[in-house]
Amino acid sequence: MQHANVLRQAFSLCPTDRRVQDLLPDIRFFEAVRTSREKYAMDEKEEQGLATAADLRLVITQFNESLVASDGVVDIYDAAGLTKPDLSHLDDRVLRDLQNSKHPNLAIAALRRTLMKEIKEAHPNNITRQETFTKKMKSAMNRYTNGLLTAAEFMKFLVELAREVSADRGRAKKLGLTEDELAFYDALAADPSVLEEMEDSVLAKIAHELYEQIRKDVTVDWKVKEQARDRIMARVLRLLRKHGYPPGKQPDAIERVLKQAEEMAEGLA
Repeated sequence: MQHANVLRQAFSLCPTDRRVQDLLPDIRFFEAVRTSREKYAMDEKEEQGLATAADLRLVITQFNESLVASDGVVDIYDAAGLTKPDLSHLDDRVLRDLQNSKHPNLAIAALRRTLMKEIKEAHPNNITRQETFTKKMKSAMNRYTNGLLTAAEFMKFLVELAREVSADRGRAKKLGLTEDELAFYDALAADPSVLEEMEDSVLAKIAHELYEQIRKDVTVDWKVKEQARDRIMARVLRLLRKHGYPPGKQPDAIERVLKQAEEMAEGLA
């Protein structure tokens, strides 16, 4: 990656030089590899709740090298002059402290990174819920970077989302489900129209039965065994039909349930 960056910088100094033209295919190849690798690394970091290039772009305008420790590790909250907040107890005072920070971009990057970790910890195996919260954050992030939200507005959104994530921790208990069963409930309820047609209690019952059935059927290598996968799909379909799950929504629901089962496969097998 380092050499690819050096090559890109060197090429930018003399892109029209005739001596460079013979090297263009190689330069384009290395640039394509570099871009692909950076995108993969960014996606991987976001999944782990780590700082991404987007975070660093926010930070760099107000960050200088003197803040970086010898080992390259930085406590962004310290740099922003803030105390790391408890996401389960965010009040208006915390929001004011964030909005009044002398380094708003640092405050945003720090809060965003902390929130990503909280989402992963609140729902470690729940694909649907992780995707829901992550999409909300990315959408707001895009609006902020495009100038459609002020720093104060974006911070307010992040605080409200953090409250939502924190409150979401008790949802499984309210529905009478385990966290693993809740993951299947969310897969079934991902389409808002389903919630309009079915009672929560019915969806919770399906989720419980789904989890028990899949737990019995799933093996470590079931994903690569077509017969095993087909058998599970058939049983999921029977359960959906048994409880009156909307017919038109069944194909998407089955796909989400299987995706969720794949996420849990090692723990279930």
